[in-house]
Amino acid sequence: WDAHGQMFLTLEAMGVEHKVHAAVFKAIQEERKKLTDKDDMADFLATQGVDKDKFLATFDSFAIQGQIKKARELAKKYEIT
Repeated sequence: WDAHGQMFLTLEAMGVEHKVHAAVFKAIQEERKKLTDKDDMADFLATQGVDKDKFLATFDSFAIQGQIKKARELAKKYEIT
C-alpha cells in the first residue's frame, strides 16, 4: 500500500486529489494499471492535468516522507499488513 498511499498523500498535499480520484481509481481497479513506480504515476497523472514536476518534487518531499513513516508506524502498531 506504500506506493498508492504515498501517491494519495502527495495528491492531497497538492490539493488535487479530488480532481483525479476517479481517474486513479479507474486506472488501478478497472484498467489494471499498477501505478507503483513514481515515474509511471507522474506520467499518468500528467495526462490528467497534474503538474508532473510538482508531483515528483512533492512525492519525495520531507513532509510526505514523514507522513508515510507515521502511517507505517500506525500500521505496525495495529498489526495491519
